[in-house]
Amino acid sequence: MVPLEVREEDGKAASFMLVQSQMTCCFGIAPKMNEWVFVQMGKEGAAKVMMDIPVTVFGVLSVGEDYSGQWTLCRMTADKTAYPKGW
Repeated sequence: MVPLEVREEDGKAASFMLVQSQMTCCFGIAPKMNEWVFVQMGKEGAAKVMMDIPVTVFGVLSVGEDYSGQWTLCRMTADKTAYPKGW
């Protein structure tokens, strides 16, 4: 998870990128178009920011070129997230 939009009131992410590698960040390797998914949490939801661990995201996945403020190939509107037990 690479958080993009974090709410000030609770520190949770309203949008983030799911990436295949921990090395993908602003200081690391730039991902190719098919190596990340843009995730927008539903209207009421936000995800706990948990970087460097596997994250499972449940929701609706859309695939195909889109430019709505940024180029994306894979997008998801998420209902909820899940983390490994103990996190």
